Amino acid sequence: QRFRKAWVIGSNPIVGSRFFIGTPPPLLTDSCQVSLPNAESAIAPPERSAIPSKPRMNLKLSVKATKLGIRVRKVTNASQGEKYGHSWLVTIPGRVTGGQRIRKQFKGSEGREAVDFAEGQANLAKETGHSGFNLTVEQRVEAESAFRKLAPLGLSLREVVACGITVLRPAGGDIYFGKLRDDLIEEKRLKNRRPASLQGLKFYLNAIVGHFGQDTLVKTASAASLREWISSLQQQGASPRHLRNYVSYSKQFFRYAHAHRFIGENPSLLLEAPHVEVKAPAILSILEVRRLLATCMADAHRELMPAVVLALFCGLRSEELARLKWEDVNLKNRKVSISPEIGKNRRASDWRYPEIPKGAIQFLLSHEDRKGYITPKRFRARLTALHSDAGFEKWKETHPNAKRHSFGSYACKLKSIDWVIDQMGNSVRMFLKHYRNASVTKPDAQKYFLISPTNLNNK
Repeated sequence: QRFRKAWVIGSNPIVGSRFFIGTPPPLLTDSCQVSLPNAESAIAPPERSAIPSKPRMNLKLSVKATKLGIRVRKVTNASQGEKYGHSWLVTIPGRVTGGQRIRKQFKGSEGREAVDFAEGQANLAKETGHSGFNLTVEQRVEAESAFRKLAPLGLSLREVVACGITVLRPAGGDIYFGKLRDDLIEEKRLKNRRPASLQGLKFYLNAIVGHFGQDTLVKTASAASLREWISSLQQQGASPRHLRNYVSYSKQFFRYAHAHRFIGENPSLLLEAPHVEVKAPAILSILEVRRLLATCMADAHRELMPAVVLALFCGLRSEELARLKWEDVNLKNRKVSISPEIGKNRRASDWRYPEIPKGAIQFLLSHEDRKGYITPKRFRARLTALHSDAGFEKWKETHPNAKRHSFGSYACKLKSIDWVIDQMGNSVRMFLKHYRNASVTKPDAQKYFLISPTNLNNK
């Protein structure tokens, strides 16, 4: 080092001399004189390549990356205790990523790639903060692809994700068609639904499950698949009435699934039931009423007479007659007690007390056995035989529910609408639909309610 300083100043020190630069050297005797090289060779500095340099341990990064604490340092490779070559280790501190630090190693020949990666991470930290490090490269590529697809639709990724979670991962969890059917039927049974109601529910729910599959997830059903199913039933020849029932029970099924959060959206909301042509209510003429009652008074059909009389003159439904007992009929006060257990609706407030006309009381008093149920065993089958003997060969096709319709049509000519609705347990909508424009007259209505056993055979 002293030699180099002296060379820079321009003096000619003697190699190994201890004298300060600038002082003359002592005279040398002949015996100790040394042959000096020429001036150029004496003061020429050594070649730069001959000076050993310290190996580079870190690669230089931008000021931005350096301030963030990002480093690219040289590490020695080792395997089984033997060292060989080197590689470059990029370290991204945890304070930059917002979580764990990132360490990525590059080959010794990939110094440029290591620097590019480090600078890229620095730019990512500056632009996105910690959130940029929460996504992998694959996730960022997937998100970029999703944005390209959503942009033309005007949808945000947040909206699509929220909708997708609701549909694909419903809050109630996954459930199969068979399990949901069983749960719905059990819930209705615990609510004490009537056997006929449960039987109809089972029939239509089994049809739904049979179409979609017992082990199919309910969330996979769509509005399009429901419409295709209803269309296939129509092509197979199902009547409009049955199609309406299929639609109605499908809505009940998916409404239950949606209420229990097994599906995000109800696919049956847009399902439309086919139009069913409603025929005018069948009304019995005075002559047909007399003929039906006269047939009831015969010995072969005598047990059916009380039920037919209460249907004609009190407007009771067939299901109500099947559940009615003699103890519910007060012949003295001329009242029938229709409790929620007997009536169509089973709400606690649904009590009604239809009045029994005087002529109908005479029919009922003429019946000897007034105990137990009003209707005999095999009521429906025996009722069909009664209709046939009375001259109504196809009662279900020509006169469906004609007894109740006849009562409502004749009663509305003599009584107020409120009275008739209270007697029959109907809604105002159903009353206006069936009875308001009935083609009967007031004189006919008077004759109707004056029929009794004494004048039954009068012309």
